Amino acid sequence: MVRAEGDTRGAPISAARAAALLEGVSAFLFDMDGTLIDSEAITLQVVRQLLEARGLASAGLQRRRFEGRSWRQIEADLGALYPDLAGATLAPELERGFEASFRRSFPPTVPGAMEALRAAAARGPVGIATSSVRPSLELLLDEHDLRQVVTATICAEDCAHPKPHPQPYLETAAALGVAPERCLVFEDSDPGLSSALAAGARCVAITRGAEPSPIARRAEAQIDDFRALPAGFFAGGQRR
Repeated sequence: MVRAEGDTRGAPISAARAAALLEGVSAFLFDMDGTLIDSEAITLQVVRQLLEARGLASAGLQRRRFEGRSWRQIEADLGALYPDLAGATLAPELERGFEASFRRSFPPTVPGAMEALRAAAARGPVGIATSSVRPSLELLLDEHDLRQVVTATICAEDCAHPKPHPQPYLETAAALGVAPERCLVFEDSDPGLSSALAAGARCVAITRGAEPSPIARRAEAQIDDFRALPAGFFAGGQRR
């Protein structure tokens, strides 16, 4: 992304800014899709496959429309977009397609994400709050040997109210025994950022080189990916 002179959005966080950001923080919460792993393209792929199998056009769909949303929410979105799908049960088929893609070829990690997770866990408890279903999260934990790194996980099945409702991040903070106000959240999607902000957590928006959305600008910081964090970033957090 080309930035105008003086535009620091998505730029590396300075050591001084990091210290202020981490003041009073004692736990770290991460989204999964788009934040830890580059899997949002898979979501769009399985949506398109479902539509094309039914003879419905999919060319105009953009991945951003589905980012941070559960399969039930995407099911409702498709019912609103395509009258032929109104009331149809689509979520299980979408889930199966997504998980099958994971098993064929696990998506790449967002640059610096696994290193950030492990560094965070060395400083305080770590949780993952995802709109994906638990089987997908379990594949991530096994693929990257994270079961001893991540203390708490909240998935789509665990919440009556998915992102952008605050429940996913409230539940994750509660599972860690930490007040949301003492959590730092890393999120890439507008629904996820809205959820974390509504929960009262501090947020770092992962922009992946895109222009930050209005919601992303409400986060305490915006970075392209985890490589923008200064060396030793998590060492500034409050110890467990």
